[in-house]
Amino acid sequence: MFINLNKKLDEFNKLCKDREYRDIDITKPYVETIDISNVTYDRMLVWCELYSPEIDEYFSCAGGVFINKDLIDKFKRLDLKNQKSVLDYISYIESKVDWKKVSKELYDNVEKFKECIVGNVEDDKEYIVPATKLGQGWNWHKYSDGSGHLESPDGKKYMKYDLDTYEYIPEGDRWTYFPLKYFFEDGVEPSEFKPFEYMEDEMLQILERNKKREEVNLQV
Repeated sequence: MFINLNKKLDEFNKLCKDREYRDIDITKPYVETIDISNVTYDRMLVWCELYSPEIDEYFSCAGGVFINKDLIDKFKRLDLKNQKSVLDYISYIESKVDWKKVSKELYDNVEKFKECIVGNVEDDKEYIVPATKLGQGWNWHKYSDGSGHLESPDGKKYMKYDLDTYEYIPEGDRWTYFPLKYFFEDGVEPSEFKPFEYMEDEMLQILERNKKREEVNLQV
C-alpha cells in the first residue's frame, strides 16, 4: 500500500514545488512538500520554504506534524491530474500551518545565514571543530550551508547531517530525522535540542557496539 502512496507523494511534491503551476510568490513562506508516516499512516509532516532573492538561496523548515485522518484521506482520494483539486488541497494544508511560527523560523534562518557569510564569499566554507566527547582526533567538518559530518582519527566519515532539514545518517546510508517534536510526539523541543551532543552520544554507542562485536569475533 505504501509503495503506491509513496509514488503519489513524489508526484504531488513535484507539483507542490512547481512555482509556475501554483503561481505563487516564492519570496514569502509557502508549503514546499509533505510526507506521510509509513508506520502509522495517520500523521502528515509538512515542510515550508521561502526564497531569499537578496542572497539567492532557498530556506526550509518543518511546518508541523498533523495527526489528521481527514487530511490524509483527502490526499488518498486526490486526483493529481486535476489542477484545481491539487491547488485546493494545498490551500487546505496551508490552513493547518501556524504561519506566524513558520515565518519567524524561516526569516530567522535567513538572517543567521547572512551572518554566516558576512565577509566570506565562499558559501561552502568548511569549519573543522573538535568533537567534545570522542577524544583526540575526532573532528566535526561543518559547512556554512548547514551540512557536515564527523570524521574519525583514521579519516573515516560518520554522522553526515543536514541542519536545514533536521536529518542525519547514524549508520549506513539512510537519512533519519532528529528526535524533535516536529516529527515525534515525545520528541525534544527544537530550541532545546543540541544536535552535535546528540550525535556524539550516538557515536559513542556505535563504537561500543563495534567493540563488543569485535570481542565476540575474537572468541570464535
